[in-house]
Amino acid sequence: VLYYFFYPIAKLVFKIEIKEIENLNKIDPSKKLIIAANHTHFLDSTIGAWAFTKYLRSLKYPFSKILPIRFIAAVEYFNFFKAPPIFPISLIVASYVRLNGSIPVIRGSNDNLENKLKNAVGALNNSGKIFIFPEGKMSKDGKLQKGKRGIGYLHKSTKAPIIPMALINVYECTKLKNLLLFLTGKKRVKIYIGEPIVDISNLEIEEIASIVMEEIKNLMEETRDNNYLMVQEFKPLHPFETHNFVIKTLRFLIIPIINNIPPFLIKKILRKTTEDSKPVLEKGGSTHALEVLYTIHSRKQEIFKKGFLHGLLTLFWHNILSQPKAVRNRLKIVESLLIEIIKEKLRHKDNLEILSIGGGSCRAIIHAIYHISRKENFNFKNKFIKLSNIDKHQDVLELVKKNLNDYNLTFVEYKGINLNAKKINELKLNKKFDIIEVVGLLDYFDDSEAANLLNYIFNNLLDMGGVLIWGNIRPNNEVKFIKKINWPPMYYRDIIALSKIVHSSKIPLSETKIYEEPLKIHWIITHQKNL
Repeated sequence: VLYYFFYPIAKLVFKIEIKEIENLNKIDPSKKLIIAANHTHFLDSTIGAWAFTKYLRSLKYPFSKILPIRFIAAVEYFNFFKAPPIFPISLIVASYVRLNGSIPVIRGSNDNLENKLKNAVGALNNSGKIFIFPEGKMSKDGKLQKGKRGIGYLHKSTKAPIIPMALINVYECTKLKNLLLFLTGKKRVKIYIGEPIVDISNLEIEEIASIVMEEIKNLMEETRDNNYLMVQEFKPLHPFETHNFVIKTLRFLIIPIINNIPPFLIKKILRKTTEDSKPVLEKGGSTHALEVLYTIHSRKQEIFKKGFLHGLLTLFWHNILSQPKAVRNRLKIVESLLIEIIKEKLRHKDNLEILSIGGGSCRAIIHAIYHISRKENFNFKNKFIKLSNIDKHQDVLELVKKNLNDYNLTFVEYKGINLNAKKINELKLNKKFDIIEVVGLLDYFDDSEAANLLNYIFNNLLDMGGVLIWGNIRPNNEVKFIKKINWPPMYYRDIIALSKIVHSSKIPLSETKIYEEPLKIHWIITHQKNL
């Protein structure tokens, strides 16, 4: 009941972001488990347990395998009439901790840990899940405190895996001066869930407590360390597509239904309602599928020629889902960035070498060049642009060539290279490029493959002063739907995961900028190779 009651608050007010658990396969979430988090606010338990449940639900674990999650709570919170907190708030708090099955513990008593925590140990040994704040009390200033011995005793007694969790910005979220920032999404509550600590029961309980607190501290510091990847303010050349109030309301009702329709049925519904679904279902992830999303606005007359109802339903899918709008927004961001980069480059040189790896987003390069030549009347006389495009599908290379012809960009020399991007190091390119665009491709690369490709491109193919542009899809509430429509598996990355890839690629962070697509489905990242 609390999970569903808190869901709209978490989504609309706190704008909670959750980082995925690494190496979840080390544990069985349906068995005994200890969740250990920092403690700065009375909402921590509700937010933390909700986020943990939501994440496991997204992995298709049923409630019966996740719940109940029981809390360790100070015994005074069970009293209906005494402070803390003051009466009559104590009535609500006492009812809450009793109804959710919290386990009372006397803080600061002379009882040994065995007596104080015997009920918690019993719950864990019965395949229960315990949510605990190892600090033992709420931090008054938001800073992490030393861990108490209780967490160590619970693990040593039960060998239950420990999931460390960092709750970020909860301390600030209810302060009146910050409320507007949270409501507008400029500030967010973030939950970072760390790698499971599986079995360190051979250590002393004090050492176990220290290790858990160190893991929580590392998760908290990861967010601070990522301040160098501050999201850049960005105004695109064309207005972004967003959701108005009506669409947001409809999405609140429709998206959970869509996500839970069986794959065979959702595919059937798509096929029956719109012909745009054909390339998406048959060639998911391909340039042909993306072209359907990119070109919807220029095809409105075409879709209505196939029937008024067909036109309405096609527009419905393009507008109720975030994915089509977000892909078009991504194109606008890349196009706007490229316009400024290309103009700057052409001010200082006559020959411009551009490389696009993967044909899906090569359209952004074409749009940018077209805008500069037609809309800004840039004089390309005595200027030379060569566009090289690498893709493993020959028909994609031909499609890019067709798009260039459609935009009448005769001054652009095009070269299509039929090659799998993962084998790019086998291609003996004896030149350097001023601009390299890899937007969308790394969605399909694991962390190691992504870092290696970026490293190779940046160090071997990018010229001094050149710019590398790439992107990545983010975790979002349409992942389940995407998986059902034959779209290839993707790696959904938050800003922490992106930072790790940049670190691994050894690209200087000082020359890295990150942009956020407004529907929060995509990131766009740029690197400039300076001397």
